[in-house]
Amino acid sequence: MKKIFMIIFVMVFAATSFAAPGKIVKSGKCKLYEAGISDQEKIFTLDLKNEDIQALCRFRGKTSPSSGRFRLIGVPKITNLSGKALNISYNAAFFDEEGNLAASICQNSTLKPDAKELQLASALTYLPQSEFDKISSYKLVIYIMENPDNG
Repeated sequence: MKKIFMIIFVMVFAATSFAAPGKIVKSGKCKLYEAGISDQEKIFTLDLKNEDIQALCRFRGKTSPSSGRFRLIGVPKITNLSGKALNISYNAAFFDEEGNLAASICQNSTLKPDAKELQLASALTYLPQSEFDKISSYKLVIYIMENPDNG
């Protein structure tokens, strides 16, 4: 009988040791603007936090100086609060008034245990400015998983 309880204990401990710590989900109305990095009042900002990470997500539109194409920029700064190596998946979708998808961005990264304000600089997408101007809501999810490589 003790052996069965020991096996069950080990299985439960193993399953919870490698389980994903969680996710952060946020959605709502928004108005996005074309803005430079210094136009703080025009940047749509979300500050999200749980026990594992803090993410400062900032969204704006801007024409690329190199290509001349318009892009939606959603670069977050992420701080690891867990003290463990983490893998994260950052996903944001944007919709027009009718609920049609206008744009989406995603990026994955590994966070070292002491990561502070890590920027996911490639979290952007290109789209026509006319479609950007129609954006009225967002859905954001950040998946947080322990890094099995621990670093």
